[in-house]
Amino acid sequence: MERYHDRRKEYPNYEAESGYTGLYVLKTAIEKANRLVGGWPDDNAIIAALEGLLFPAPAGYIYIRPDNHQGY
Repeated sequence: MERYHDRRKEYPNYEAESGYTGLYVLKTAIEKANRLVGGWPDDNAIIAALEGLLFPAPAGYIYIRPDNHQGY
C-alpha cells in the first residue's frame, strides 16, 4: 500500500484493488495450470485451475465457485 502511495501520491481506490485482484487471480491460475500440464496451459486448463480457487486478496479472500465460475 505504501509503495502504491509513494508512486501515485494517493491511496488505492476500489478500481485499483479490483484490477490487482483480477490480475493476480489469473496469474495464480495460469501458474497452477502450468504445473499441472507441464507447459503453457490452454484455456480449458486455466479454467480448471480457477475452479475452486481460494485467493487471498487485499479486501479479503476470493473464492471462485466451480459451478458458475463467479468469484466472491
